[in-house]
Amino acid sequence: MADVLTWFIRFLHILAGVAWVGGAFFWIMIVAPRLLARGPPPIRRPVLEALIGALPRYFIGSGSATIVLGIILLGQIAGWDKLISTFTSGAYGTALGIGLLLALIMLALGLWVITPTAKTMLATMQSVPPGAPPSPEIQAKLAGLGKRMGMAGIATITLGTLILGAMTWAVNTRL
Repeated sequence: MADVLTWFIRFLHILAGVAWVGGAFFWIMIVAPRLLARGPPPIRRPVLEALIGALPRYFIGSGSATIVLGIILLGQIAGWDKLISTFTSGAYGTALGIGLLLALIMLALGLWVITPTAKTMLATMQSVPPGAPPSPEIQAKLAGLGKRMGMAGIATITLGTLILGAMTWAVNTRL
């Protein structure tokens, strides 16, 4: 029975990680750049308004689930009494520790940089009446927010890549 439970926790952990990191890659590398570059403003605004509200919840939820399920999985595998000492147990523990630390940084980036920036961007967009051209000040503010989001997005997919590297390193040392 413990093997089935461990498998199920691992499955949910990997599923949440795929949703989190894969979703970030898809949004940052495909959807956002094309929507911003090619979508006409009358279409772009309602799409961005709909997505900016939902995306932070999605990424924070999937990121939190990935981290929590990873800790539960490690507790299930190593034993709750050895959870902390596992991080000092050679290459496996080092890789897990690095992966966990990077995941916490990625989640913090989402909570404290991306989410507030997205909310400010949404409020700024909504301050312009539909169909009216934004003032130069609003355009400059949106450009600055977009640049900040772009840099945070690059940091996010870099962290996601490093997390995947650390976790596959951990699995590889455990085999």
